[in-house]
Amino acid sequence: MTFPIDFDANPLVPVVIQDDITRDVLMVAFMNRDAYERTMETGFVHFWSRSRNTLWKKGETSGHTQEVVSISINCEDNSLLIQVLQKGAVCHTGHRTCYYRQILPDGALVETSDAVFDPAVVYGTETGRLEERWYGAYRYLRDNDLTAMSGTSRMVRGSGPPPLNRVADELEELAGVLAGEHVHEGLEADLLLEGSQVLYWIAVCGVMLDLDHEHDLEISAGLTAEAEIRDLGSIIDDLRSHAELLAQAESDAPEFDLKEAVWLVGAAMGVAEIEPIRLIERDLAELRRKPYLADYFASAGA
Repeated sequence: MTFPIDFDANPLVPVVIQDDITRDVLMVAFMNRDAYERTMETGFVHFWSRSRNTLWKKGETSGHTQEVVSISINCEDNSLLIQVLQKGAVCHTGHRTCYYRQILPDGALVETSDAVFDPAVVYGTETGRLEERWYGAYRYLRDNDLTAMSGTSRMVRGSGPPPLNRVADELEELAGVLAGEHVHEGLEADLLLEGSQVLYWIAVCGVMLDLDHEHDLEISAGLTAEAEIRDLGSIIDDLRSHAELLAQAESDAPEFDLKEAVWLVGAAMGVAEIEPIRLIERDLAELRRKPYLADYFASAGA
């Protein structure tokens, strides 16, 4: 096969996906040599996931595939534009395009289209419902002054930078569990402990930065996506590399880094054949035991 892009010089290239009928820009993702080759062979768009370090077919979980109509290359031979016939909606939020929010002059966001499917139905009702309740508890701790009773409330209501270094620390410990270097009770128990700790600190940082659990952090998508089986060593390496990256991240631009951490937690659970929803259930159980959150769970119907 002839490659129009020198993948040795550009191992990962951005790809803009455009609806061939409506001309809407649907999404942007990345391809490597394998993803490009698979796209050409099958006629359906494939990407390379940087967070899962694996090849994936768009729509492999939702069924919302992208059939290739044409492929164009830019003037510098380092990015692609692909026109597609989009089946269903492209965005994990249920919208036809990932670019469904317009930025107003004052910086506010306004949705310019309605969702056409329910993400909870497509990606798993139970995970979506529990995720919303779980993340909502941390928002409640931020929005209500419970600082006299809760260290988490003091932290998320504070004016300091989000503790990204704590996410990094827990990712490193999660890698240590997989590597057999960080042992407490056994592999499954230790993975559940460290995985839930990663999600705790992601939630803390997320609410401090006012990030949305679905749009910005992709909690459901990251924890429920079907990924190819990956080599254990590569997952350990990715966890440690991302821990190092997060430890050095700028506090005002961590959204992408936190999202990547979510997907890595999902991959770590997947390699041990542990349902990632158990992490949410574990932390929710801890939160429900807090008497100062009784009003929140009562109002949430929990």
